[in-house]
Amino acid sequence: MHSVFYFKRFKVRQESSSMKVNTDAVLLGAWAGMPCGREGFCFLDIGTGTGVIALMIAQRLSDLKLNFKAIAIDPDHSSIDESAFNFANSPWTDSLLAKEMTLEELMLMEKGDCFDMIVTNPPFFTNSLKSSSLRKSSSRHNDILPFSTIVKASEYLLKQDGKLSLILPEEERLNFMSEINKAAVASAPSLFLTRICQVKTLPCKEVKRVLMEFTKLPADKSVIDIGGIIREELCIYKNDSSMKSPEYERLVNDFYLE
Repeated sequence: MHSVFYFKRFKVRQESSSMKVNTDAVLLGAWAGMPCGREGFCFLDIGTGTGVIALMIAQRLSDLKLNFKAIAIDPDHSSIDESAFNFANSPWTDSLLAKEMTLEELMLMEKGDCFDMIVTNPPFFTNSLKSSSLRKSSSRHNDILPFSTIVKASEYLLKQDGKLSLILPEEERLNFMSEINKAAVASAPSLFLTRICQVKTLPCKEVKRVLMEFTKLPADKSVIDIGGIIREELCIYKNDSSMKSPEYERLVNDFYLE
């Protein structure tokens, strides 16, 4: 059995029993920073699942009239089957490639400095009870894809001025920043936080998710040289959960059906 999620320019098929297309993926796909007129754009989607983030980035690059290529990886066979099917039935089938592999395997295959952008909605549970479903456990727990591996791969695979964009629960933000800082101590720092968005479900609630963008800068540059960190806030709903906020509607308007 499959469920189908309909967007304006594409649709996403997914096994009914697996993790559903969720707000986190849609937020990241809509929020991640786009290039300014860069041709031959190449991006990587780590842990692609159904491929929805890669499809959203593809739509945005297409709207900018940019030629692009994308690799979407996932070690889960069923996820790659789903993402490959969704890519093949999208307007960007020639530009999107789904590969069943781990991030470590990709690093062994690819030369460094080859991607303009990396996006990921990574697993984030560290010490919690695992689901009886192997697929759900793999998608939620970071023992298969630890933060340290994402940082190491991004430093190696990103081009200069390339960007890593990801979404995490607020409580995991410091853990990820700790891995960034560890990498900076071990070698010359290259990944700098340049944009951050705190996401709440309601104005009265605590921050639920954090969208973060890191830029790979050369040794002679710092975040100050490029204007500092851009800080943003986003509420998904208005004062109650019955109506989406105007800022959220603006962010996702190009993707969701009316």
